[in-house]
This record gives sequence, C-alpha cells and structure tokens, in this order.
Amino acid sequence: MSSMNQRFISTRTAFVLISFITLALLIGSSVLGRIVFKAAATDATLYFSRLAVDAKPNTNFSINILADLSSVADVTGVQLEIAYDPDVLLPISAEPSALWKQVLFKVNLGKLSVVFVPRDPKSSIENPVTGLNFGQLTFKSLAVGTTNLTSNPDTTLLAVSSAPGGKGIENVISSVIDTRIRVTDSATDNLSNSPVRVDEATTGSPLEFSSQRIISTSQLLTPSSALILIRLEHPARVSVAFGQNTTLENRAEYSAQSAMAEIRIVGLEPNIRYYYQVIAEDADATNRVLGQVKSFELPKLSSTNTVDRSELTIFPARAAKSATAYAQFFDQENNIVTGLAPRLQTDNPQVSATSFSEVAGLYQAAVNSLETKKQVVHYTLMLNEQVSNNLSALFDPSLDRTEPKSNQSLLAIKLDQKAINLILSLVAGLVGLGLGFYKLARVK
Repeated sequence: MSSMNQRFISTRTAFVLISFITLALLIGSSVLGRIVFKAAATDATLYFSRLAVDAKPNTNFSINILADLSSVADVTGVQLEIAYDPDVLLPISAEPSALWKQVLFKVNLGKLSVVFVPRDPKSSIENPVTGLNFGQLTFKSLAVGTTNLTSNPDTTLLAVSSAPGGKGIENVISSVIDTRIRVTDSATDNLSNSPVRVDEATTGSPLEFSSQRIISTSQLLTPSSALILIRLEHPARVSVAFGQNTTLENRAEYSAQSAMAEIRIVGLEPNIRYYYQVIAEDADATNRVLGQVKSFELPKLSSTNTVDRSELTIFPARAAKSATAYAQFFDQENNIVTGLAPRLQTDNPQVSATSFSEVAGLYQAAVNSLETKKQVVHYTLMLNEQVSNNLSALFDPSLDRTEPKSNQSLLAIKLDQKAINLILSLVAGLVGLGLGFYKLARVK
C-alpha cells in the first residue's frame, strides 16, 4: 500500500509539474509572439500648416495637416479629433494628399473627426520627415469671432508599425499644436506690439497647486522648429503657450501627464521673435503653475557646412533608466550645420545609445541603462572620428518610484481578444485533463 501511495504521489507530482511547465510555455509563446519592439526615440508632433488664420465672414479657407517625425517609421494612419466653435466655423471637406486616402470625415456640433490611411499599405517613411503632409481641411467662416482648432492629444493618433511588416501598432504623437482662427470684417492682423520684459515674469500663480513647481525650461532650436524641454517637481498636464507676442494665442500640449516633457513647436518662420510660456496643470485643469515668459529667434542654415562648435544635451539629466541625447552643430556665425553623421559613446558597457537620427539639424538618439545602481555616465560626442563634445548625466533606478514611466516604452505587450480567449481555453483544457488523470490515478 505504501509503495502504491508513493507511485500515486510521484505520478500526481510529475503531472502537476508537467502541466505547469506546459501552461507556462503555451502562455509564454503566445505573449512573446505579440511583444512589440518599438522604434527607439520615435516621436511625432502633429500640427496645421498655419498657426494663425485671419478671414472675413462667409469665406472659405484651407489648411494642411502636417507632422514632424523624429525617426524612420512605417505610418499606418492618422486620426484627428478637432474641436472648434460652431458659431464661428463650419468644416466643409477634407482632401487627402497623393499618398493618402480618406476613410472618415464626420462633423458633430463643435467637433470634426478625420482619418487618413496610406493608399499603399506597404509604403513606409524611409527617413525622418519634417512637414509630412496628410491632407487639406477646408472650413467656412460664419460670423465674427475667434476660435482655435484644438486637437485633443488623448484622441489624436499617428499610428506607426514598430517595424516594416510588424503587427504591433503604436501611437507616436508626443505633442499637438493648435491653430488660432480669427474672423473679422477687416481680416487684418492687429497683433499687439507692446514692449515685453523677457525672463522676468514670476514663476507660480495664485492657482499654484500642492508643491508643484517648474524646475527647468530649456529650448533646442532648428531653422523651422523649437523643442522645449521641461522638468517639473511633480507629474502634471504640460503645455506651451506661444506666439509672436505675449498674448501667446497658440498652444502645444504634451500627450501624457508627466514630470518630464519634450514639446516640439513646428511650422515656425525665420527672422521672427517668438514668445512662449510653460503651463503645468492638474488632472482636471482647475489649478496651474505658470513658467517664465521666454523668447527665441530661429537660427539659419549654414551655407558653408563647416563645423565650428557643437552642443550636446542629455534629457532628462537625472533619469531612471532611459533618456534622450540631442546634438547640434554650428558654424562660426552660429548657423545650423546639417547632413552630418555624429556618434555617441558612453564609458559604461551597461549603457547603450542608438544611432542619431536628424530632423532639420537636430540630432536625436535614445540612451538606455541596464544598471541597477545609481551612477554617473560620461558621454562623448564624436564627429568624423574626432571628439566634438563631452557631457555627464545621472542614471538612478530609484527615480522609477517617483517619476511617471514614459508613454513610449521600448517594449509593449499587446494581447487582443483572440489571444486571451485562446489562453483561457488552454487553461480550461489543462485543468480538465489534470482532473481526468487525477481521478484515473485514484481509481488505480
């Protein structure tokens, strides 16, 4: 009897072990088959071809839907949900550009929904693109008034396949930019030219919430855009108000609540001074902290392409496991040099850096750390196999407990309903099989 119990226990134990191993392998293979490796440092800014429009009543005007992509991407579609004042504007039509086709144009009261997809599903963007044109929207101005074309970053999508032919689809929009529409009988631009005291505004406001503060704001400029780097004390909804004067009538918003934000302002013009202000708001936008009013003028493209100096930025300078490296190169007249092939080196084999991608003279690379300890990492910017710049930054894994995780993680697990049903069926089948063996063993 004892030997029979031992055989029974041995059989049951072996079956349980085999069942668990089989279940783990089945679930693991299903999940791993759906892991999506996202393109490193891929992000996009969605905006319109005109930041401001002045129109007379009862006239039609058109603007293009544009995007800036920071790296190679397989774009599978774009979706916009645009809010506006229906007393001021009426959407008329959407006309896709040559490479795209329209699959949705829906107008509700004060809301326009548009979806474009590629005419050729196999097409991809081979290089980082500035001003990728999806199509043109036409509106009719109805009555005197002012409104914004506002794209909600939560419902506005730029869908990108993580790799050519891959099944994983990710939204790569990091910021969206509004366009101001002003309808007047005269339709003239009467922007104020009142003097401005730059960088002397008081940080904070009567609506300051909790212990929130804007720790730092910096800018990286190209001949057609500005990248605003923002660090807050606590996660918040982050946006940048900007314009050609301190009325700051345009708005660019970050797509997620975060303590670290990189907001790209695009479609800017040269030889014009722009003003901007960072705004941090709580979840329901009832409380806010205002940053300093700052200004910039865009640099010009170099005509000599001879590098005199370089700048290297690691953002954020204190990160948990991942950061972004930005590099720019200038000639003697501080004009932007493009078309280069820089490299980024680190002094730690546990810290990796991707190749630089370039958009209009701004070079961008993703930096990731596998270290579990707090460490200072030294970076070397190389150009033509010569040292061009050096910089140090901190990786501290403990920051993961206090800082929100990026909405663009390097790994994303996608399980659709079919996969979930398959896993549940396998689990049920294995449980039934186990009960059958168990009963059979007891009978014997």
